[in-house]
This record gives sequence, C-alpha cells and structure tokens, in this order.
Amino acid sequence: IMGPSSVSSSLTHHTPPSATGSLSSSPPIPPLQGEEKAAACSLSEAETLRSPQEPAKKKPRTSPQESTPPIPPGPNMKIQELQQQQLLWTHYQLGMMYANGKGIPQNLTEAFRLFQLAAAPNNDNPGENGFAPAQFNLGNCYYYGENFKLAFKWYQLAAVQGHTHARFYLGMMYVNGRGVEKDVKKAAEWYEQAAKQGHAHAQYNLGVCYKVGDGVAQDLKKAPEWYKKAAKQG
Repeated sequence: IMGPSSVSSSLTHHTPPSATGSLSSSPPIPPLQGEEKAAACSLSEAETLRSPQEPAKKKPRTSPQESTPPIPPGPNMKIQELQQQQLLWTHYQLGMMYANGKGIPQNLTEAFRLFQLAAAPNNDNPGENGFAPAQFNLGNCYYYGENFKLAFKWYQLAAVQGHTHARFYLGMMYVNGRGVEKDVKKAAEWYEQAAKQGHAHAQYNLGVCYKVGDGVAQDLKKAPEWYKKAAKQG
C-alpha cells in the first residue's frame, strides 16, 4: 500500500499491507498447530484497514454487531437459505468477539475456528456460499503467517463475492507475485474493481497504473482522475 506521502512511479515499490499498520492492536499469536500451523491470527476488526504510512485515527472501537449488521433476507431467499446465512453471520460475530476479547476472554485459536466455519460451510466445495468477511479474515491470518497461497485463495473467494478490501489485496498480491504468479494486468483489474467501490488505496494504485502504463494502457488523463478520488478520502 502506498500513502500519499510516498509517491512512486512504479508499482514494484508498493509494499504489501503491514501487520502493525493494517490490523487491530491485538498482538500476533504463535502459529496454530496441525494443518493450520502457517496461520498467524492477527485479525482485523470488521472492515477497517489503513496504510502503513497512515497514522492511526483515534476513535471509539465499534462492536462487531455494529460494524457488520445482520444479513437481510433477499427477495428470493428461502427460509433454509436465510437460516444458513444467519448461522454464518453468527459464527463470524462470535469469532470477532473471541479475536478482540469482547465480553469473553480473548482466544484467537477459537476465533480462527469460527471464521473457518463461517468462511467454508460446504465441505464438498470449501468456500462456496461462505461469509465474505470471514473469508477475508482467514486471508489475513494466512498472509501474516506467510502462507501466501492460502491467503490468495481466501482473498479471492471473498473478492468474487464483492468484498472491497479483498479485491484490493488481490491486486497487491498480483503486483508482488505473492501466492500467485506476478501479473500486473490482473492487478490493475482488481484495483479497478476495488477503486470503483470507493477503496482509496486502490484508487491511488490504479492512478499509478495509468500513469506508468502498468497493466493498462498509459493514460495521463485517467491517472489524475483516480488520484483526485483517492485524495478526497484523505
């Protein structure tokens, strides 16, 4: 992620998200045991991320319930489907409580287990119909445990469901070749999807793409347009 004060003409200088700058103040835990030993559960609180260069903003921490509201029923959603979605939401919210020690003793291993339940309810096809915020947090766990292939997997599952931060992170991973073969064209595509959803860092990085012609045709008119959109968000 690049901050406004560290402008670069090349995407190769963009650094991946910082464990200290992107996540909550909860310290990382040792790797989990067994198959998940590569996952270090430094978890973000709900959806809030920031650049490593951006100073933390002092504001009251919201409860998981406030930051991720219950899932409203869709127009064609059956009762069984609604119950399944509400169960995934409940697993995720309980995982957030364990992750942040909200009302119960902090237990990041249990948080990780609950995120898995919310992220992959279908054992035959893991990730299908999973809860995108839980998939994103699993991606964070694996990213900071330096298991980039699994991080990419969970970010991608969240991204295809429209998760804004996951789409930005996929762009970062494509740019840096982490967990996937480097591909600046695909990076620009994911940046654009996140940028159109209002993600400031994606807007800035997309501006860089257009400025230097990384992954897109160079366009010195579009570059400042995306810079301005990012700048308006600070």
